[in-house]
Amino acid sequence: MNRHSILSILVLLLVFLLGSPLFASDLVATYTEEIDTTIATSNTFGVGAPNYSLAFHVGTLAIQKIGGGWPSSFYYLLLNHSGSLNNPLTLVSNRPIGGISTFNAQLVAKVQHNSSTQIVVLGSTAGQKALINSVLGSYPITIDFYVLIAGIPAVEQVAGAHFQFATPPGGTLGDFTLESRYSFLWFQFIEDIEIDGSNSPVPFFMTDYSSGSPNYININSVDPTVYASLNIEQTPEQATISLFDAAGSNKKKVGVARITLSGFQSTDTYGVSISFTDGNGSTTPQFRLKHADFNTYIPFNLKLNNQPIENGVPVTWNNLSYGINNTKNLNVTGIDYATAQTSISGLYSDDIYVTITPLDTNLVGL
Repeated sequence: MNRHSILSILVLLLVFLLGSPLFASDLVATYTEEIDTTIATSNTFGVGAPNYSLAFHVGTLAIQKIGGGWPSSFYYLLLNHSGSLNNPLTLVSNRPIGGISTFNAQLVAKVQHNSSTQIVVLGSTAGQKALINSVLGSYPITIDFYVLIAGIPAVEQVAGAHFQFATPPGGTLGDFTLESRYSFLWFQFIEDIEIDGSNSPVPFFMTDYSSGSPNYININSVDPTVYASLNIEQTPEQATISLFDAAGSNKKKVGVARITLSGFQSTDTYGVSISFTDGNGSTTPQFRLKHADFNTYIPFNLKLNNQPIENGVPVTWNNLSYGINNTKNLNVTGIDYATAQTSISGLYSDDIYVTITPLDTNLVGL
């Protein structure tokens, strides 16, 4: 009889403690999606990882404890990952970067709790992931979500590049809910944590960044335009030569071609097409010198370093890097020795017109 009375008192007390707002404590969360998805180095965000040099911010989760009653302590913070996930997580660029347009990625959480920071890899499969495996201490608990990108070593390479998740519309990072644990006597209970006032799953991105959508990641990046300009540099000694110095297989340097890349300072290399056109009306692959006073011509060949140049035929100059150090020598050769001996003496000259055409995206000729 007494046992029954004691049991009734305990049950009534338990019901009172659980149901009374005066003694209740609770966990609540807010989530803010990141609007600025500009890509930066993963170290900039404090989430650096081997083989994942770049990252962008997805959103921020803040968890608070409200009320000062029971339960006094919560244990663990668990994220339930669900929804239409992109597995494996893959990003597609609107232009090739290092010859590749598709890049592996991974979703991570940067958990800041009790004056420490921990990086948790969430991956791209549904299921429960532990964010904190201990008693929840000081509040607020701040969790920032990031997507890390593999296969692109330098942030300069993504300037002007826009990305989407490589999946049909609707499938990106998925959704999530949160839960914790608390105990009473030998019982353990699940605490479903409301996010923005609801227990419904929250998408990591409300914005649709999937393939085929009108939205892109990294849309706010800087102007990626690189400008290419060509200069032909000649010393006085190079501007005037003896015909016999370039006769036969002899080769005489007459200047330096320099291509300068300016604008956005990219670590990529670029290529251009260059064509040299004879100014004395040659209709053959050779160029020709014209006498200053007579319509007398002497044909010659032109080389860019050791690469033969034909009149009006474009040649490719690859592996151009940012700055002024892209140079090649211009050499005259192939003058017929007998023609040079029998031609009218005097001054011969030729004006050669050079056209430069960029071969890469974001490269503009000046």
